[in-house]
Amino acid sequence: MKILIAVFVGGGFGSVLRYIFQLFIPSNTFPWATLTANLLSCLIVGFILSQPSKIKDFQFYKTLIITGFCGGLSTFSGIIREEYQFINIQEYLLALGYCVLSFTLGIISILGGLWLGKQN
Repeated sequence: MKILIAVFVGGGFGSVLRYIFQLFIPSNTFPWATLTANLLSCLIVGFILSQPSKIKDFQFYKTLIITGFCGGLSTFSGIIREEYQFINIQEYLLALGYCVLSFTLGIISILGGLWLGKQN
């Protein structure tokens, strides 16, 4: 039950932060808010995964942050919706670029988080 509450609370905070990004990051011609939320989430996931599991209650905190917070912050459905919007207006090159950019920078962000986590 404790783990379910952690996912619920973490997911709520992540979702609220993603909404704040949507409000304050201009995304008129390109979905910068979604990209920012997803890359920050990847960075955090990489950082958490780099931490030693010897920390007391590590599984709890890992679930709270990765499954809960980062799950609420990042959004695969948002990427797909935005890809559909680009395709719908026949912006095929922009759709491809956004897809490649999202996944490439996502991998780089996870690696960056792993690197940051190992600097401690």
